[in-house]
Amino acid sequence: MNSSTAATLQKLKNGNGDYIWRDRMQASEPDILLGYPVHYLEDMPDIAAGKAVIAVGDFKRGYTIVDHETGTRTRPDNITEAGFFKLHTNKYLGGGLVDSNAIKVMEIKA
Repeated sequence: MNSSTAATLQKLKNGNGDYIWRDRMQASEPDILLGYPVHYLEDMPDIAAGKAVIAVGDFKRGYTIVDHETGTRTRPDNITEAGFFKLHTNKYLGGGLVDSNAIKVMEIKA
């Protein structure tokens, strides 16, 4: 969630009148929402109808980053810089959801 969404959630209380949000106790710790740590991502949208504003879950289990290098080739460069070698490589970087049960997204209804 972004900080604007967090500011709205900080005002909410449960049925007993207790706040559902707990501010961090130390600078190195995250804030707590319903017992779970909160991490901010300002790229998430603000609260609005039809927008996915909060993602909750185990991101290490649910999302995988793929980082693959195909290899490095060296070639002598006798044309532009004689005596030097040029390195050529291809690298692929991507990621994707691998377990949809590990991450859930809250979308605001109209």
